[in-house]
Amino acid sequence: MLPITHNPNFSTIENAKTEYNTNVDMNGRQCTSEVFGVDAINQSIENVICTLPGERLFNVGFYSPLYEILFDNYSDGLEEQIFTQIELFIPIRVNRQEALFKFNAVSHVLSISIPWTMNDGSLSAVFTRVIGR
Repeated sequence: MLPITHNPNFSTIENAKTEYNTNVDMNGRQCTSEVFGVDAINQSIENVICTLPGERLFNVGFYSPLYEILFDNYSDGLEEQIFTQIELFIPIRVNRQEALFKFNAVSHVLSISIPWTMNDGSLSAVFTRVIGR
């Protein structure tokens, strides 16, 4: 096989024109920068609470019962299960007394507000989302 320098088009190749960005967010949009700090923790919380039971094949314990709150019979104990799952996979403490879950049964919409603090106390913020069908 001849070396690539024997290709007559070799001299016209300057730089690769294709750039690949493998970083995408949860909605499949390209991310042009990395996420740090509070935004990274909030994104991690969203990953945990939006994962259905059994969705992660090789990590079946990674999920939250949010689906049950939205579409099945709602019971008050599910919030505690969500907090436990969040604290299991993310190094934060959830302020359970200040957390709010407002559920609209007619439209199947859940408003969430979860105050959190890093285990080392370096960061704290409030995760807020409106999740529905």
